[in-house]
Amino acid sequence: MPKNELNNRFKHWPQPIATIIINKTPISSINKIYVHDHNPIKFWSKNNVLLIGDAAHAPLPTSGQGACQALEDAWHLANCLMESDGEINQALSHFNKLRSAKTTGIIMGGRQLAKSIFNNDPIYCQQRNLASINTDFQSAVMGMAKGWANGLPISF
Repeated sequence: MPKNELNNRFKHWPQPIATIIINKTPISSINKIYVHDHNPIKFWSKNNVLLIGDAAHAPLPTSGQGACQALEDAWHLANCLMESDGEINQALSHFNKLRSAKTTGIIMGGRQLAKSIFNNDPIYCQQRNLASINTDFQSAVMGMAKGWANGLPISF
């Protein structure tokens, strides 16, 4: 049954997808995994509870940023706490302000990427594919790297 579902889902993709990837994969290796994100939340802390990582900002796995942003949270939180002179509420508020815009952008960008990848509309797919052919990938990669480096002691 899973192979039928996969073949149906990817029937408009190039034939090697079905032949090589779906039909040659042992059924025991096919798993259905439900992925979710959650809408950005405004406040990450209340009283003595702080959310970081996916608890505060869970992007879809297609963004590839879950673990990266959790590590970045830890780095920023440590810096905010060191700079706060013991004012924990001030540190947490500053941390929230530092991280919210970037992680919201990553969540929304991940949703947009997933919608693009899994879109079934033939006209949309044709336009997406033509846009991809005309993309300046060097500039696209540099733009993503600059966005990911935002707020970190990294320069390009």
